[in-house]
Amino acid sequence: MLLLNSADGQRKVNNQNSFNPENLKAVTDLNNPSHYKNSIAINEFNSKAVRNFKKTFENINNEKWYQEEYGLCAVFFENDVQNDVNYANNGHWLYTMKQYDENKLPHDISNQIKTVYYEYAIQWVHEIVLPQKTVYFVLIQDKATIKNIRICDGEMEVVEDINKS
Repeated sequence: MLLLNSADGQRKVNNQNSFNPENLKAVTDLNNPSHYKNSIAINEFNSKAVRNFKKTFENINNEKWYQEEYGLCAVFFENDVQNDVNYANNGHWLYTMKQYDENKLPHDISNQIKTVYYEYAIQWVHEIVLPQKTVYFVLIQDKATIKNIRICDGEMEVVEDINKS
């Protein structure tokens, strides 16, 4: 379990068998265009990744491809959702990260959060689709705190808790 707690502006990390895929990008700075390197032409990388992408996302033709340390990332928007589809250097699909607001969050996940944190507003969602599971990171806040909630396999935990003052 990965816990980040903030007290007086300091964070403490407790890492015990945490969900931490090696290739998972940080989920805090993805709306910043400088996060990505310059896009690359579709003929400059593994054709297996392109075939997989085109088969999975048949109706998408405006994606941009980026070379990353671990492989390739195709980024596109669909229905106000940013999708980052990540592939290893050999073209195998690693994971897909979707970024969206509360309106697109599945009701069961939203209800799970609102049952415990009923006075908090949901700011954004990062949905990470892995080969065997889907993980949600949901940023919520009230007047005094900001929390980053992780939900996976029905279990919810606070991975980051920051006091605004």
